[in-house]
Amino acid sequence: MNANTRNSILQSGSAGFNIEWDVAGTHAPWMTGVYAADKALHKYGGPSPQFLQKYIPHLVKDGNYALGRAVSKGQPVAFVLFVKHGRSATYLTGWSEKDGQVSLAHHLLFWQGIKMLKEQGIKELDLGDVNNDNAKGIKEFKEGLGGRVVRHVGHYI
Repeated sequence: MNANTRNSILQSGSAGFNIEWDVAGTHAPWMTGVYAADKALHKYGGPSPQFLQKYIPHLVKDGNYALGRAVSKGQPVAFVLFVKHGRSATYLTGWSEKDGQVSLAHHLLFWQGIKMLKEQGIKELDLGDVNNDNAKGIKEFKEGLGGRVVRHVGHYI
């Protein structure tokens, strides 16, 4: 992890967030609603909300779902969704509203999530896609965590 990322995590830790981890799917309807609205507003890629609604119950049933929320003054300001598979996990999606962005809530959620996943025996974390054109800050954060870009062959049907 680079120094800037460590500093941003320390800074976010002093913001006074309450971090909640949902492994039972309790907050899944809230998350898919927030995600659907944000995805429509910002027109980014990622899984469709309809897919998530069908996928999450299976993840929960198998113990492979972890939704982290940063809460400030009783209101969620950010979330991260991790999916576990074997000894690995994938960051599937996330969101931060304005206050969450300013106070780097996502950074704290990622760090707490990494620690939690490690305690559960997870050895590898796929940080998800990078977008060089429209999300350079997210790419820099993922690289700051120690991530590296890996290119794969496309999918063909």
